[in-house]
Amino acid sequence: MLARTFPFSQQHLGEIFASQATTHWERVFLEFEDSTTATYGQCGETSSSIANALLDIGLKNGDTLATFLPNCLDSMHLWIGVAKAGIVEVPINLANKGTFLSHIINNSGCETSSGRRIRAAVAPSGERVRALSR
Repeated sequence: MLARTFPFSQQHLGEIFASQATTHWERVFLEFEDSTTATYGQCGETSSSIANALLDIGLKNGDTLATFLPNCLDSMHLWIGVAKAGIVEVPINLANKGTFLSHIINNSGCETSSGRRIRAAVAPSGERVRALSR
């Protein structure tokens, strides 16, 4: 259960996560099968760095970003960071190829992808995100 009720204008992942991270900074937010864990605080800091890096390279609230990442801690950081920046993420399954992949890309309204225009390099967990210019 969420610690508070959010007005409709704030009912998006970025706002809700930021509130929860403030309230539960030291609490474990994620635990993967290999026992890797991350706290709300760690995810909050890393996702904020990602959000800032995306905004710094020119993406803006409402832009659409296609992402191609495996199921890992870095993909969760990116997911939350994209939401914090107000960017719409279109996560694409790495197994999609050919017509499946082109259908998603052509019909998603994406202005860019994590692998083309911005080349956002998500560093190993706990390190600052490095974003390369277009």
